[in-house]
Amino acid sequence: MRLDEELFKYGSEAPVGRLIWDSEAGSLSGSAADRVRQAIERAVKAGVVDAGPQFSYDFAISDPLHRPAEMAAVLAVAGFVLPKALNEVYPEFPDDEDVPDDAVF
Repeated sequence: MRLDEELFKYGSEAPVGRLIWDSEAGSLSGSAADRVRQAIERAVKAGVVDAGPQFSYDFAISDPLHRPAEMAAVLAVAGFVLPKALNEVYPEFPDDEDVPDDAVF
């Protein structure tokens, strides 16, 4: 996936900066790249991010520079409005209340 988009924080009309990302190359550039890179580093170190409805599920993170669903989850948790292409690959989570509390997707 290739992305070249202005990023916005939730609730803001002013862009944070431009993100240029190529998942095949694992490259990240643009004026928002440092902020996104910091969010990626935190997520990879933790190994999971809170994701899903009301961030109620743990989503495993290992390589968001190469995995679009992981990048989408990292950006959402970091408070960014997802660009359309990433919103389309944002992980789906079950609505089932019987999912164990310690489940990681």
